[in-house]
Amino acid sequence: MKKDVYTVPELLRRCNGSRTAVGRIVGLDRRTVGVYSDDTEGLRHVIVNGVLMVAQGNRGRRKNA
Repeated sequence: MKKDVYTVPELLRRCNGSRTAVGRIVGLDRRTVGVYSDDTEGLRHVIVNGVLMVAQGNRGRRKNA
């Protein structure tokens, strides 16, 4: 099974910076693409076989905890 692993900045370079085009490829809203557009090292996200995987945590203390 072949695994395609990308980050949003990689896809943005392929699509000449178009957030809408990246959103269509991955199936995300262009605003979500914008959230991860600065994560060049893939520390907070990765796209594996067209599915966005995000890192949970480092969000601070929860209000209801």
